Amino acid sequence: MELRIKLKNVLRIIGRHIVLLIGIIGLSIAAGVSWNYLIKKPEYQSQIQFLQTNNDTSQITVYDQILSLKSFKTQVNSELKQRKISSVFSDTTIESMSVSSSVNSPIFSVSVTTRNPKFSKYAATIVAQNLISFVGKYQENTNLAIISKAASTPTMVQQSISKIVIIFGAGGLVLSLFIVFMKELYGKKMASQYLNDVFGIENLGSIKLLKDPR
Repeated sequence: MELRIKLKNVLRIIGRHIVLLIGIIGLSIAAGVSWNYLIKKPEYQSQIQFLQTNNDTSQITVYDQILSLKSFKTQVNSELKQRKISSVFSDTTIESMSVSSSVNSPIFSVSVTTRNPKFSKYAATIVAQNLISFVGKYQENTNLAIISKAASTPTMVQQSISKIVIIFGAGGLVLSLFIVFMKELYGKKMASQYLNDVFGIENLGSIKLLKDPR
């Protein structure tokens, strides 16, 4: 069985429903932006600066990998639990941890993101201390020194609007195309001649419509 769809016919169908397509895409983008600003909780980030005292900048990438290790996260969470942080802060979840640095610079930053602005600075301090102790387990000399503590006021993490528009816009496009073609298929008599004339689908074979037994 050969299936061939004529592009011009597909474009013609899209053109007939362009208002519907634009409407669904627009609503999807609006829903994404509304979700980001009205429903999604904001995130806050605190940074602590380190110095690689032996100037071996290749170690900085290793520190970034350490932050993603399950064993390191377990160590951090265990300390938070021991200190009974949950009784002080309403939300003690660490959303993410990362390392950022400039090329060939021995100075780098450890960023910790949370949803609780009051917990953010405390979490960054705990992560920094645990990073030094974790590295010390496997290296005789850690060669790490904290040179700048976390600021008292964390930075609010701004979600990229362009990223939201692209993601929800693409989802709206897929949904709108699906609705349009389902509307074309089931909104009219789905016979072989109709598929050939409108969709440009040829040599599909015969299609028989069953009568509703009701």
